Amino acid sequence: MVSSAPSAFADYFHTNSIEGAWSHIKGQIYRVDHRISHKHLGNYLSEMTWRYNHCEIGNGTRMNALLGQSQGRLMYRELIA
Repeated sequence: MVSSAPSAFADYFHTNSIEGAWSHIKGQIYRVDHRISHKHLGNYLSEMTWRYNHCEIGNGTRMNALLGQSQGRLMYRELIA
């Protein structure tokens, strides 16, 4: 059923948003990472989603926000475990 009534979310959600997000995610994988592991797929997607959602702010502000969310030092042996 298709409704012609205006939706409360009509101005906020549209297919261009998800297509733009997927374009950024695929571009990051192809241009920077080249390939990703299944083990860390969730982490890659979380990072790329965070970057996409914070693309409007400056690089310095974005870096400070990212570092503010860190939970300490990540050791390599913990990353690969």
